[in-house]
Amino acid sequence: MALILGLAEGPIGATPGFAQAPNSLAQSAFDEGRWRDAVRLGAMPQDPLGMAIAAQAELVSYAHSVDPAAQSAAVDRAVLLADAAKILAPHDPFVLLQGAAAYGFRAQINRSRRDAHMARQLIDAALWQAPDNAYAQAALGFWHGRTVLGAGSFAARMVFDARRSSAIEAFEKALALDPDNLVIRSGYAQLLVRFGKNAHRSAALGHLRWVVAASAHTALERHMQENARLLLAAQDAGADPKALKQLADDLAPFSNSSAKKP
Repeated sequence: MALILGLAEGPIGATPGFAQAPNSLAQSAFDEGRWRDAVRLGAMPQDPLGMAIAAQAELVSYAHSVDPAAQSAAVDRAVLLADAAKILAPHDPFVLLQGAAAYGFRAQINRSRRDAHMARQLIDAALWQAPDNAYAQAALGFWHGRTVLGAGSFAARMVFDARRSSAIEAFEKALALDPDNLVIRSGYAQLLVRFGKNAHRSAALGHLRWVVAASAHTALERHMQENARLLLAAQDAGADPKALKQLADDLAPFSNSSAKKP
């Protein structure tokens, strides 16, 4: 979720539909897994897309830290970077999605209703600008899924209008737009496993097998591919659905934060 990432829990790059080309040095550092270099190179005044890359690098570099305080501080820095980028480029989907990721993970850590709503507003703004962008659709799917997992189905529906079915619908749209996107497909598969529903198990395993067989070109793609391998290995070793869901939860970004369950 990847992020697209969150993200969007997914990678952010020169994706068609974005207003400008990202800061190339920061993007190269991010793609190579040099997260702190990506932060340093991207966090430049008057460079909103560089700051958006820096925000994502802050999130990725601490997503699996065992120090909750460090995770919380990193997310706060990502929010500041994303907010600064949005001031300079308020309508750019690239920038809006990185803001959504930062606010979304802060909502997860702090159990913040306000931040969860802010994340959704930023995703909706990105979709308004680029309705056919796969990362924007995946971000919407991840928002619905993470909200259901964190709040429970009933509260998610009543308080946030978030639904498991909406998460699936958005991810299916994302894959229809970009079927070869490893990070989006891996994030979708992991979310389906985390839902813990037998009805999603076959689809989740199919997506995981696709991810493992695909070619990974960036550090984030390799990380997501390794997650898929771990889940398939557990499945092949006879893990029951509850154990497989727990593993997927543990592999999720910021699972070591104080909130524990995103």
